[in-house]
Amino acid sequence: MQDKDGRQIARENEIRCLRALHRFGWLRTRDFATLCWRRWPSKPSGPLDVGPVSPTASAIRMAQRTLCRLRDNRLVIRSKGPDGSVVYALSEGGARTLSNAGIAAVSGKDLVRRYSSAYYRHRCISNEVAIAGIVQGFRASTEREISQGLWLGSEEGIVGKRPDVLLRSGMHVYWICQRRCNTDPLRTE
Repeated sequence: MQDKDGRQIARENEIRCLRALHRFGWLRTRDFATLCWRRWPSKPSGPLDVGPVSPTASAIRMAQRTLCRLRDNRLVIRSKGPDGSVVYALSEGGARTLSNAGIAAVSGKDLVRRYSSAYYRHRCISNEVAIAGIVQGFRASTEREISQGLWLGSEEGIVGKRPDVLLRSGMHVYWICQRRCNTDPLRTE
């Protein structure tokens, strides 16, 4: 068996990162490290654990190197989050690269322009929960996919409701919503 060339492995890592950005909208470096440099089972071996998953130091370094290459090739754009984290999203070039690979992708430049710290924190938590489910072997519908109607409930939702993250495995479905205060216009306090 012939070993893969280092350039081929690097290209596969880049495509994996671009596909992750397409699914999640934007991600932090630690999210990439957890999602793209970890093997996960095809089926969950137990109940869902939504706690944060810590990436290894080598996974973080590989994510940093890959994201640096993607940024140099203008396939991703970056922004600073309210907590100082670097946030990456697809650029026009990255969306075009995925489109050439058969994935209908759009740029994420509007996602990283301006956002409130509450929205940022909400999306970070949703992404962390989805990534925790994915690395445990669950099939996940991310918050971005749900907001675009690219999940089993489509645009209308299920009974008019949409979760923040949906995790599935066989007959088990986990509908995950974060508690929001004072967002219901019919609720008075």
